[in-house]
Amino acid sequence: MFKKKKISLTKDRMWKEKNKLYLSEIQNLMDKLDNITDERLKQKILGQMLRCDNILTELAEEKFDEYYKLGYKKGKQE
Repeated sequence: MFKKKKISLTKDRMWKEKNKLYLSEIQNLMDKLDNITDERLKQKILGQMLRCDNILTELAEEKFDEYYKLGYKKGKQE
């Protein structure tokens, strides 16, 4: 009944990059970073933000995958 079609979320992060609120908040952060005169501090903050963003992205993609598998399993049972 259901065809198993899995989209690799790790290769396609457009779900995040098309989100207007996400993009607005990232732009807001970048604007604030531009006002920091200490380049070393600016780079540390940017690097830390990117690491946090990557961790949250991976967690979200794991949840997407988990819900996909759960829905697929439930769909197969019906």
